[in-house]
Amino acid sequence: MPKPRPTLRDVALLAGVSPATVSRALRDSPLISAETTSRVKTAATSLRYRSDHIGRALRSQTTLSLGLVVPNINNPFFPALVQAVEVAAKSFGWSMLLADSLDSVDVEQENMDVLLGRRVDAIVVSPLHRTKSRPIITAAAEVVPVIQCDRYASRALPYVGVDQDGAMTAVLDHLEATGRRHIAYIGADTGESTAAERLAAFREWAGARDLATNYCVAPSTREGGAGGAARVLARCGDVDAIACCNDAIAVGVLSHLHAQGIAVPDQIAVTGFDNTVMSMVCHPPLTTVIQPLDEVAGRAVAMAKEGAPDERGRILYPATLVARQSTVGPGAPAAWRTPLAQAPGPSTDGSGRRDGH
Repeated sequence: MPKPRPTLRDVALLAGVSPATVSRALRDSPLISAETTSRVKTAATSLRYRSDHIGRALRSQTTLSLGLVVPNINNPFFPALVQAVEVAAKSFGWSMLLADSLDSVDVEQENMDVLLGRRVDAIVVSPLHRTKSRPIITAAAEVVPVIQCDRYASRALPYVGVDQDGAMTAVLDHLEATGRRHIAYIGADTGESTAAERLAAFREWAGARDLATNYCVAPSTREGGAGGAARVLARCGDVDAIACCNDAIAVGVLSHLHAQGIAVPDQIAVTGFDNTVMSMVCHPPLTTVIQPLDEVAGRAVAMAKEGAPDERGRILYPATLVARQSTVGPGAPAAWRTPLAQAPGPSTDGSGRRDGH
């Protein structure tokens, strides 16, 4: 039979103090001397005592836990976001419960219900769909603070993300600066707010130059990128650059171009987005965009911890362009970074040029 779990009273008896002192010492209360705190923690360690989080939650009506909901953990972008959110949560003394929506709005709803049932103190969510996810997160926000992170579905709820318009525009400006004049774009499902914003930025950029908007939408996979490349090349034979919504699509574009004997970047330059691991290990390494996930996640968790939306509503951080051999060729430096904003730190966008809904 397993041994009974040691209790707070057992620790108090061994340390020679009261249960209340044990409770304060284990929380590093400044009211308890360093010597007493050390004695209590030594006693707790020797007994293998673990704090009763359930009991504490019942007493305080808080669980010191944060829910995080992501669209699909198989997307190579989201593991980095998950890690950044967890690090931020731990810095506030919170634990994190991760829920994967598996690219299903029904599962996203189930995830929200489960997290609320676990009585998390707040939820950080990257909504699966910019319209279908809206009622799901709106309902959850009536129970606990909900912060949208990376993607969004509601202008009424706080959002922390990246200036997608500025980032994509800088990518296209970079291609133009390297002499590209016939630029195609392969986007992801525009049900995603980030994908919708990047496509809108491409169309606006091309329209301002009176250029044809040669683009298509493809699944965010290697196969999707390869198929998208075949389509844009079939529409326009003189394409000299392909900008992609993310790195997964870009890797598929590279594979198709290699299979067709098309040299990158000599004949066609290729760019990705997100700076995932695949952007650095593919051949040639991808020019891409780094999103400041530590800052984005840190602000989102801080807003969740505060329990109220930031007064500015929408916080957008600048990204960084990393130029690699897929656009600048082997004769250039291995990589250089171009910040996509003059001023450091986030900006706010209360109205938003594009509502992404």
